[in-house]
Amino acid sequence: IVNWRQQKAFWRSPNYGFTRFFNHVIIALLTGLMFVQLDDSRSSLQYRIFVIFQVTVLPALILAQVEPKYDLSRLIYYREAASKTYRQLPFALSMVLGEMPYSLVCAVGFFLPLYYIPGFNSAPSRAGFNFFVVLVTEVFAVTLAQMVSAITPSTFIAMLLNPPIIIVFALFCGVAVPKPQIPGFWRAWLYQLDPFTRLISALVSTELHELPVVCTSAELNTFTAPAGQTCGDYMQSFFASGGAGYIINNATSACEYCAYKVGDQFYEPIGISFDTRWRDLGILIAFIGSNLFFLFLGSRYLNFNRR
Repeated sequence: IVNWRQQKAFWRSPNYGFTRFFNHVIIALLTGLMFVQLDDSRSSLQYRIFVIFQVTVLPALILAQVEPKYDLSRLIYYREAASKTYRQLPFALSMVLGEMPYSLVCAVGFFLPLYYIPGFNSAPSRAGFNFFVVLVTEVFAVTLAQMVSAITPSTFIAMLLNPPIIIVFALFCGVAVPKPQIPGFWRAWLYQLDPFTRLISALVSTELHELPVVCTSAELNTFTAPAGQTCGDYMQSFFASGGAGYIINNATSACEYCAYKVGDQFYEPIGISFDTRWRDLGILIAFIGSNLFFLFLGSRYLNFNRR
């Protein structure tokens, strides 16, 4: 009964749902149109990561929208709790379930332009996995916002916590500062505990795995092989030891070298692996579980009703 009532309350607040959906679609469209149909060049590898990094914008948007909604609904709950109509846990659970249909719609509206306008991998196994990651990120952000609201007395206090949360998540996920360059103290624990680390790792490895790289003429490194050697002879030991990239023409002495042969060679040095993408997704889902745990705990034992 409580859930059905909350679902109707959300349905009767069309401005809330439309605002969320509008923000998702506009940001995805702007990002997609900035990187229309990326090619397979070396620079496009970095552009693809820029596009993927835009997924981390979702929690910042959702925190600012969900927290006031939760706080307002909690005030209504406090008013009705005096009559012992229902308890805290059904209220908190109904708020989570009430957000789910809108989270699905917003995830679709965000994913389609962000993914297909830049020309990302359209294979069902890749696109489907990446959409699921975006959907999980959407749910993670919603439960995070509700958890922050549940443990704070007002929207004003909750909003004060949002900037440090988002900045820490974005700063230590391995994009702004690559994993090898993060100071050892932070890399040992904060990098590992950062939800964005799992989000970026899963999306980047899925998109760039086995993606062939075709360097443009401006991206090629040119040099001359030693006298009596071809480019293939000169670079043979480098490639035999696991060196990345490829030579355009092995039979000449005027060498043109491309730094990457496939996308894997671009992301593996920064600690990302295609083999761990399902593990990363599982850890991201576990973060949703931790959000729900603290949400239910806060709603059960923290009462900010001052009347």
